[in-house]
Amino acid sequence: MARVQESVAEPPVYSLMQKFGTLVDGEKEQFDAGMEALKAAMVVVVGNADALQGWTAAEVVKILNPVQGVKFLAAVARFQLQARRWGLEKDAERERMEADDAMF
Repeated sequence: MARVQESVAEPPVYSLMQKFGTLVDGEKEQFDAGMEALKAAMVVVVGNADALQGWTAAEVVKILNPVQGVKFLAAVARFQLQARRWGLEKDAERERMEADDAMF
């Protein structure tokens, strides 16, 4: 994750981001290429995080007795559902704010 974050600060991407409003043809292509590379790197980071999460949950369940394992997995499921609900609410709130801003 740190390598991906540092890549945003690399001179080509960062300097193009600074003058985003005044990009010339070649610079826009450079910027787009840099953003695509960053997006691809973030996909890898998220995939690795998902794999680590799954591995960690499996290792924890191995340690627990069956009843504890079921309770743990139920708690993980509740957490994921609540996090998703919260994210959807925040997305809807942001969309409402953007719609309100567009009206004025």
